[in-house]
Amino acid sequence: MSCSKEEEPVVIDPPVDPEEQVDPYFLEVIGRDELSRAAFAERLDLGASNPLILALPEKKIVVESIKYRTLDPAEETVAASGIIAYPADKIFKGVVVSEHYTIGANAEAPSSVMASIESALALFGYLVITPDYLGFGTTRDLPQPYLHARTAGQTSVDMVFAVREYMDSIGLNINTTPLTVIGYSQGAHSAFAFARMAEEEYAEEMTIKQVFAGGGPYEPAAMFDFMLQQEQLANPATILLTVIGLDYAEQLDLNYTELFTESIATGCRSWCINKDYTLGQINRLMATDRLTEIIRPEILFSSSDNELHKVMNALERNGLTDWAPKAPLLLVHGTKDRTVPFLNAEIASKAFKAAGSTVELITFDTDHSETAPYFYLLVLQRLAF
Repeated sequence: MSCSKEEEPVVIDPPVDPEEQVDPYFLEVIGRDELSRAAFAERLDLGASNPLILALPEKKIVVESIKYRTLDPAEETVAASGIIAYPADKIFKGVVVSEHYTIGANAEAPSSVMASIESALALFGYLVITPDYLGFGTTRDLPQPYLHARTAGQTSVDMVFAVREYMDSIGLNINTTPLTVIGYSQGAHSAFAFARMAEEEYAEEMTIKQVFAGGGPYEPAAMFDFMLQQEQLANPATILLTVIGLDYAEQLDLNYTELFTESIATGCRSWCINKDYTLGQINRLMATDRLTEIIRPEILFSSSDNELHKVMNALERNGLTDWAPKAPLLLVHGTKDRTVPFLNAEIASKAFKAAGSTVELITFDTDHSETAPYFYLLVLQRLAF
């Protein structure tokens, strides 16, 4: 059969060169909820009469958990997860990348709870992107690469790309919207890791507008060294998370029986890697907060090369104060912080100011957990009111 002259010929596109084809970051939506202010408060167990909740507008938000493509510490492709929260009316004021504080159990992960404290900003019109850290959600079977800067940055960068693809698919383009970054405690370290990677490696694809960081171990070696000088630890589980996380991420090949006391060496992997226990539960399973009952004294006080020195060297490599942020930074820290010493904020503030960056440091005469509400109220004040 011949075509008439009026018919347009069929044009067949040439096959795509496999070397030029780019795999999508976004894989699928794996959960969806619509929450009122009261339902949001209940989801986070905050209580409907909580002052923070009463300050939130009475609106509805959509929370979706997604699966996306990223890289593990060995740069192998894995399918990670996280959540996005946005106004139900789909009218956006801006885009926030939020990094959550340290957790131990998978049941606490953003994609398990289907909310995070930072998701409250969705009630004020923000699209909030919150990655599950690698080792949680769809990657629960992996160890968490705790305080590994490269992995924290990469999982966040890749989730931003995935969310852009997903939002495009539902008719909402956020590809050029500048990003506000928020994180407290471990989340502050992850926030810096993401901001540094975005500015140094993806400057043409994304712009960091501002960074809010509180109580963060920006120099994790300084934090760990502080712990090693204390006889009693405020949160001993973080010792285990640090050792196991960097052992996995940096392939340190540590001998735990040489590093830890017998009871800790026997139980630490199952306590931390299985993701069945919260930090409080891990602390109770450890049955001690005394450093000399966690790390072998002969290792702790030795000046020769040993397993502890391998950990300290890895922590040095994951510091985040050796760059010049382009985006303005707000640092918040408690001067009585016994979990992440105030020294971290002092080092970061001094280093970034010397590099010519815009830095504001706000301090409170409080410990680690006591400072967190002040941090989140400051963030809310600056972004929502």
